[in-house]
Amino acid sequence: MNGEWQGMQPGTPPPRPGPPPTGAVPNFTGGADPVSPIQYAEPVFPAPVFPGQAPLPQEVIPLGPPLPERGGSRKPLLIVAAVIVALLAIGGVTFAVSSGDDDTNAASSGKRSAQSLAAGGSPIVPCASPPGMSVTGFRRDGHQFIASISVSAGCADGDILSSSATRVAISDSGSNVAAATFDFAAKPIVLPRSGDAPVALELCFNPPDYWRLPDSVSTSGAQVVVEKLGQVGGPSQADPADVVDSVGRVCASGAALPQTGDAESASSEGLQAMRTTDVARIRALGADKWVPQVSTKQPGLFYDNIVWNFEQILGEQYYFRERYRETALLWTGDFRSYNDPNWWGSVVLIPFSNSQGALAWCAQQGMDKDHCFAKRVNATGTQGSNEYQP
Repeated sequence: MNGEWQGMQPGTPPPRPGPPPTGAVPNFTGGADPVSPIQYAEPVFPAPVFPGQAPLPQEVIPLGPPLPERGGSRKPLLIVAAVIVALLAIGGVTFAVSSGDDDTNAASSGKRSAQSLAAGGSPIVPCASPPGMSVTGFRRDGHQFIASISVSAGCADGDILSSSATRVAISDSGSNVAAATFDFAAKPIVLPRSGDAPVALELCFNPPDYWRLPDSVSTSGAQVVVEKLGQVGGPSQADPADVVDSVGRVCASGAALPQTGDAESASSEGLQAMRTTDVARIRALGADKWVPQVSTKQPGLFYDNIVWNFEQILGEQYYFRERYRETALLWTGDFRSYNDPNWWGSVVLIPFSNSQGALAWCAQQGMDKDHCFAKRVNATGTQGSNEYQP
């Protein structure tokens, strides 16, 4: 297997690499001649079983230890793991609110016409209760997951969001979508009194703090949980005239536990949702088309000094989807062209009429035989469904 299979070894996963490089993403369609390769590193993967070879024994590739109990801290996969422990030790009050309809939020950033302090109005002060948040839309911007939010005060007299760590966890009909902590201490947000329109806000989540893609979730079933975990700083009061319609985008400052389970179980849910969406895209290619396959992973695999788990596999999938727009995720057990049914694979849905076209694409991307091969995914058997570069 070209020396790629290294077996299982114990070890602690290193921190996840940062977001993928920015820049142009190739947009290949219908087997057109590939463009020049993008010059940056590609994640590696173990070579799959060759046709005619015996499948790798199940007992040699354990699927990893049981998932931690609900509420347990995240393993040291992320650099921010220490932040989670510190934040959870502080504690907070939890508030959940169901989202509204799938509307577009207000884009204006202008101040409202509330009576100012100078005109005799009463000040707005920080509220002990968490704010209410409802989702008005989801989208993806590069590697970031963006949730459009309407924010209202948890107290009738308004609020000043100024916590250094506010946990926001989003779910959709019980499935985890995203979770992270946000720092509002540097730029506090003034929320109006009860009866006034909520403030529009964009929250951005970075990998690996979201587990679903926008096209697989809906705002109608979305629920937001908000916790104030950090120290409250900022002003002790604010002028009602400082309330604005929209405060723009605020990006996550740290990791947080999802609404249920932990990041690993949430990543497993995300992979299953992606698998359900992508299987129809892959089958639509037909049985005679070849595509490049750029990854094959399994939880518990030790490779490239990483112990791969669900979170790592999902993060790699986000990487590929940003670099190659036609990337799709598959579970090998869904297709008869694979010997072993227990792997997650990444294919780029650029159909070629023969294997040489897919292999040429691999070469033009600067990917060798251990990083990219030609696959006829919808073949009725394993024989003749894989081709490799010299």
